[in-house]
Amino acid sequence: MKTSEMQNGARTLPSNKKILTAKKITGLTRKAEQRSRLKYAAGTALFDYTNDKTLTDLTLLDGEDFVETR
Repeated sequence: MKTSEMQNGARTLPSNKKILTAKKITGLTRKAEQRSRLKYAAGTALFDYTNDKTLTDLTLLDGEDFVETR
């Protein structure tokens, strides 16, 4: 379906349906943008953690017992 066809179809909708449709489109756009940003951030973090040993030094402690002293 072309954009012009969707616009023509939207003109025939009642106002409440137009608002719901706009909200759904906005929500889908935001979700896609958020996924894109998260994907970029994950790639950047992966690069940083694989190339900077200082970021992974504390992982040597993973699995060690933690004793809290007071």
